Amino acid sequence: MLPTVPRVKRIVLDFEKSAWKALSRVLPTVKLSGCSFHWSKAVWRKIQYLGLQAAYHEDRAAQTFLRKVMALPYIPADDIEEMFNRLHEQANQNNSLLNLLQYVSKTWIYANRWNPTTWSVYRRNIRTNNDIEGWHNRINQQASNRHQLPFYELVKLLHKKAKTVDLQVELVSQRKLTRIQRKQYLELQSHIIRLWDRFDNDEIDVYRLLTECSTLAVPSVCTSD
Repeated sequence: MLPTVPRVKRIVLDFEKSAWKALSRVLPTVKLSGCSFHWSKAVWRKIQYLGLQAAYHEDRAAQTFLRKVMALPYIPADDIEEMFNRLHEQANQNNSLLNLLQYVSKTWIYANRWNPTTWSVYRRNIRTNNDIEGWHNRINQQASNRHQLPFYELVKLLHKKAKTVDLQVELVSQRKLTRIQRKQYLELQSHIIRLWDRFDNDEIDVYRLLTECSTLAVPSVCTSD
């Protein structure tokens, strides 16, 4: 279908079925990985729908449990089902929590499209598609935020951007162009990597890894309304 073999090896994207289906068909050799931010956001929306948002903010035990659920992507895919079952045992007949776990089970654990291998971010440095969404925002700004940009103007804008790609690839390969990261994110990244190292060295078990990651890696979406 394509004139040459794609050089891209992995695409990180959010959880839109049509996008996954199209990319799987057009780029069958490319690994598709779910965005951890959008995964947690989907679970958070379910938490809100089930009326658990107040418990998250007001009940320490509920918050600890829910954060562990949202930290599941940070452990190895092969361990996710076991840890999910352990969390299910801890739900303690709480109907709202059990309903949440039923959703996770049906949508993310035993689903055909999105099973743990598609959304585990264990040992992955790039875990979200926030960079490309930021690029889209900059494109929109350069297009003067016009909702009905003429097609020929869009082509001209994208062509201008495309002309810089080869240069950017060359600069990245020479380590002359690097990704700017805030100090707070770098510290978080370092802490998560240290936890992964400790797990790989059998210094902590997978449940401890899940617990530690739940205090670090759950995104700020959980502070939103």
